Amino acid sequence: MKNPTNLNVPRGVSGKQRQLYLSLTDAQKVIYRHHFDVIGQPAGLCYVAAIAGGSGEEVRRG
Repeated sequence: MKNPTNLNVPRGVSGKQRQLYLSLTDAQKVIYRHHFDVIGQPAGLCYVAAIAGGSGEEVRRG
């Protein structure tokens, strides 16, 4: 995976999703941006992938 140099909030991400993005570490932002820019997933799924470490595993809730 290419390491993006721009880790700013992606265009079109606002509100709660923006706040979630800003709370990620740089390594998580790289995973998020890959899922958002390259794969084209919705912001919510990108966040889940980033916090799961990009492994494709689902994050268990509750």
